[in-house]
Amino acid sequence: MMQRRITSSRLSIKDLRGAPLLILANKQDLPGSISAEDVARYLDPKELDERLYMFQAVSAYDGTGIKFGIDWLVEVMERSKRTEILRVRAGAAGHV
Repeated sequence: MMQRRITSSRLSIKDLRGAPLLILANKQDLPGSISAEDVARYLDPKELDERLYMFQAVSAYDGTGIKFGIDWLVEVMERSKRTEILRVRAGAAGHV
């Protein structure tokens, strides 16, 4: 329960509000690993603000699921109004 509170508080940081969120459930190549669905139930997506999110099962060992998750994140970020706002802010600050 303590870990859930810590994670929830990190997700509520003002600068991250609205940012797309990709949560990777790693170790899927090992027997007894926790599924992406179980991770989603544990973290309770209803606690997230109005952001797009995806729970993706992956295996860093053999690469399963990683490209799919990253492709999803890139696509969502490219369509995000939040990304455009950050680009404008960076341009105004001279960081483009």
